[in-house]
Amino acid sequence: MEGLSEFLKEKKVKFIKIDGSVLSSHRHRLVKDFQNNNDVTVALLSITACSTGLTLTSGKLVIFAELYWNPGTLLQAEDRIHRIGQNSSVDIHYIVCKGTVDEYVWPVLMRKLNVLQSLGIGDNKLKNADVTNISSQKTTIDDFLNQKK
Repeated sequence: MEGLSEFLKEKKVKFIKIDGSVLSSHRHRLVKDFQNNNDVTVALLSITACSTGLTLTSGKLVIFAELYWNPGTLLQAEDRIHRIGQNSSVDIHYIVCKGTVDEYVWPVLMRKLNVLQSLGIGDNKLKNADVTNISSQKTTIDDFLNQKK
């Protein structure tokens, strides 16, 4: 998260950042700023700190730069932007880099979600996820940042 935070500062992108070090009372002020201030275009969030209890419906794009071993936590994190009051289509992207542990975690998450779905316990929203080699598309983080909130 620190690397992304520094990158956003260098690009002069206004953003909020919420991780485990941010007090609950301050989180709500940051979320309110994101929801109501059109200049704040990015919410940099830790999945474990922000998977429940937040409403981020002013956003239309989610990029997860981390994975979590529990698929329910990921789906909860996605639901922060898919809430009552969301009037726009939402694009959700997971960054899974080659040579990292996430490259092994992603298929395990897919299997867990399939098992839950087969038991009727959960809906596998990620089953239709496209696995794309980002280098083949020449997409950069700048492309995402240039989209409107």
